[in-house]
Amino acid sequence: MNVEVISIGDELLLGTVVDTNSAYIGRRLAEVGAEVTYKTTVGDDASMIENAVRQALERADVVIVTGGLGPTRDDITKKTIAGILNRPLVLDELILKRVKEHFEKRNIEMPAINTNQAMVPKGAKAFASPLGTAPAIIIKEKNSLLVMLPGVPSEMKSLFDEHILPAIAERAKGIVIVHRTLHICGITESKIEQMLTGKVRGLARGEIAYLPQHTGVDLRLTARAVSKEKALKKIKSIEEKIEGVLGEAVWGKDDDTLEQVVGYLLSMKRKTISLAESCTGGLIMDMITNVPGSSSYFIGGVVAYSNEIKTNKLKVPKSFLKESGAVSKEVALAMAEGVRGYASSDIGLSVTGIAGPSGATADKPVGLVCLALAWDGGCVFEQHNFLGSRGQIKEQSAVTGLDMVRRHLLGL
Repeated sequence: MNVEVISIGDELLLGTVVDTNSAYIGRRLAEVGAEVTYKTTVGDDASMIENAVRQALERADVVIVTGGLGPTRDDITKKTIAGILNRPLVLDELILKRVKEHFEKRNIEMPAINTNQAMVPKGAKAFASPLGTAPAIIIKEKNSLLVMLPGVPSEMKSLFDEHILPAIAERAKGIVIVHRTLHICGITESKIEQMLTGKVRGLARGEIAYLPQHTGVDLRLTARAVSKEKALKKIKSIEEKIEGVLGEAVWGKDDDTLEQVVGYLLSMKRKTISLAESCTGGLIMDMITNVPGSSSYFIGGVVAYSNEIKTNKLKVPKSFLKESGAVSKEVALAMAEGVRGYASSDIGLSVTGIAGPSGATADKPVGLVCLALAWDGGCVFEQHNFLGSRGQIKEQSAVTGLDMVRRHLLGL
């Protein structure tokens, strides 16, 4: 079943509001075997909306339109679609009652203009929103299903999940689509492709997609089958084949975050960790402490931005700073050992680098980052040359540091 999503609103085209609705709709539809094959964004213009809807009705089984259902002058979705279908707008008394109740519960007199939200195309089925005043509307038009939803994400989601998704699922019987995302760190997209080619066979077109980011690569796996059980079995087989080739480079799946995975491993191993951050400015500590329960393994840390803090708090020898510089193997290792002693933790992680755009030298360019991990009886050092903006370099440094901890805890 093919679905087209049309997002309406000048604010979406201007970029002042990000369209999260179509992404949510796409994810939820995939769970019931329906695929979004087209996505269109248009402004609050009747002719543009008309063109988009007419084109969508010609090529999609289901057309979902979000936005433009408010009471104000620029909310023209219903009127435009009613005109396309040659259906007059009629008052839905039940919807009007619910709109009035919405204002009464808040002790607010309903503006007369909100009556417009109870007007629906003749023959349509409307569903009142539990969160707002704009309803969801379903119209059966020849062989297609046309859906109108409010643009406010919370209102859209509640109406979509309760009323629209079940209706589409009923029409989409026969095929179930399951997705899984594998998160990979430390290997480039081209290297992954090279490693998988010839070793993971039997993949049909569209069953694997590469989603590169500046902090790593995600692999989105897709499986189609006549039942959810068979689709899950199929995707598990694909997943196992890929993990068999990529090994521990795959650090998680779906909604996993690297800081969650590291936190789990620290808890399981009964280890504690402390951080010494320079160029990342506390970013790694922020990521770690975003995980509930992190106090059981995270002791604390030092944002050692200046050389004085490096020497006074972390006991980095001044000779290291003078001879090798703050961004060096010697200083990174000393920072890791220093913070481990300072916090009395099992593991110490350090990062020092040049995030840019200034601070580079002839032999130390922007993006040069040194990371070190220290523990009782051992240490490891890594040097990287990251590319991108200041923020991207910091993020890459943080992810690389966390992955160093993960690999250490796994004995890699």
